[in-house]
Amino acid sequence: MPSFTLDDTSNLINSGDYEFNIPTDTLDILNDIIKKLNLNDKINNTKVSNSWRGPVHKKTFIKSNTLTGIESSVLSIRRHINKLSDENYCKLSELIINECKTYTDLADIKTLGEKILSIMMMNNSVYAKLYASIYNKFGMHYPIAHDIVKSYIESFETDMHNFNYCNPNVSYDSYCEYIKKNDNRKSVIRMIIQLTNNGFLPVSYLLNIIERIQTELIQSNNIIEINEEYTEILYMIILDSQDILSFTEKWEQINTNLLHIMNMKKSEYISNKVIFRHMDIVDMLK
Repeated sequence: MPSFTLDDTSNLINSGDYEFNIPTDTLDILNDIIKKLNLNDKINNTKVSNSWRGPVHKKTFIKSNTLTGIESSVLSIRRHINKLSDENYCKLSELIINECKTYTDLADIKTLGEKILSIMMMNNSVYAKLYASIYNKFGMHYPIAHDIVKSYIESFETDMHNFNYCNPNVSYDSYCEYIKKNDNRKSVIRMIIQLTNNGFLPVSYLLNIIERIQTELIQSNNIIEINEEYTEILYMIILDSQDILSFTEKWEQINTNLLHIMNMKKSEYISNKVIFRHMDIVDMLK
């Protein structure tokens, strides 16, 4: 196995025989940190006595303004989304929409809409309502937004039920990956909830998710951990959208299924956690 000394590494860095481009996401994070620390786009390379002194490079990172076109706009919009809050919603939402308005080519608008939706779907779900409101505004200017969301959800529905649970005692890394995917799944569903609540999406998408979850729980073909995760998703949907769901033809069947699952105490795949969570839902709907 070959080995490398610090001199080898230093020579490689200074040789100019290789190229490395820092990912856009990383650039965004670095720039945000620099701004928050008031470093004025400069890194203070402090020299520490009695320590190894590596080569000091003047350019510590590639500035984001080297990006052009869609990439530059996506980076700018991502920053606005990451900074979004109730207090600055009006200002940042206007900046985001104005950035989108600079494009007229349908292919560019489609690409921009897909990128924005992907960022919002995977971002902090606490602000899902704000994200959904902005995307609704985007849809008012560009009808293609509805096709973009429809395509995204169809792809999501295909993958939604792939849990791949792993016992943490068997592989903790795989278990952490399982938890991460669960969080991502919930973030997407929160966006679907809010896009339904603000009228962008028809309620049928939520009804389909609920129907599939309740079928999975009643059939009890999954292990306890997956059924518990299904139950948390179900609780989240009904909690946030009961006002809309209650006016649908399927609402009565949803309630019937809730009561049925709540009484499945003899099923080895339905834990007390699932039972009690369904009791919470039923009590909430009284």
